[in-house]
Amino acid sequence: MNKKTYKLVVMAMLTALGYVFILFIRTPIFPSAPYLVYDAGDVPIILGTLMFGPLEGLAMTAVLSFLQMIFLSTDGFIGFIMHVAATGMLVMVSGLLYKKHKTKKHAIIGLILGSIGMMLIMVPINYLVQVFYYGQPSSFIIPLLPTIAAFNAIKAFGNSLIVILIYKPLSRFIKGKMAK
Repeated sequence: MNKKTYKLVVMAMLTALGYVFILFIRTPIFPSAPYLVYDAGDVPIILGTLMFGPLEGLAMTAVLSFLQMIFLSTDGFIGFIMHVAATGMLVMVSGLLYKKHKTKKHAIIGLILGSIGMMLIMVPINYLVQVFYYGQPSSFIIPLLPTIAAFNAIKAFGNSLIVILIYKPLSRFIKGKMAK
């Protein structure tokens, strides 16, 4: 199998693994907002981003978000857009920095900056979606924004930490298989 085909196969497997993680690794974090559910679906996407690059990570994000929209989401297209925006921010920032400087230090910095970016972008997006799409009054949403920010920070930093712990041995294994 040539390298491009192998890369596509690995990307597809990571995306499928992300879907499995969304199905089975789920937990609400805040009792006051039970609809904010942590899932580990971004872990394989972030791994793929660091292995293959930011555009590949964004492609995996879009495919995973589409699968989630079709089979799992009650939010439909809005949920798709929100997931692509959140995870897309994380993978683009971390992937771009790591692609330029392939060191553990830059991977960690990229994941930290990407996590901050995810948290920051999701606050206004959640506000806009809740007010303009769901018709919630601003007075209802504004008090929830700190919880939304905290949720996205926990999700992004948690998934990034998992990636930091498993990336090197896993990428060596996968890339070793690609070299054959």
